Amino acid sequence: MGVLRSLGEGGHASASVEEAVEHLTVATQLDPTHVASHLALGRALIRLGRNAEAKPVLTAGIEAVRSGRSNGGKDLVPEMQELLRSL
Repeated sequence: MGVLRSLGEGGHASASVEEAVEHLTVATQLDPTHVASHLALGRALIRLGRNAEAKPVLTAGIEAVRSGRSNGGKDLVPEMQELLRSL
């Protein structure tokens, strides 16, 4: 997914990040077990200074892995945990 990749690269205008938030929000609603979408949405929200919104998104991604509902994404948990600690 291009949005996921681009959010990891940085240097995007606020409008692009806002658009990414919209798309990633839909992605996490459609597939709440897709851990990479949670991570990308959390990153985007943090970039916009919306830390309070990022916390439950990141937590949901971690819980999807821990509960066994996700199909992968275990490797993303340490980054999500680190982001949560930084908020």
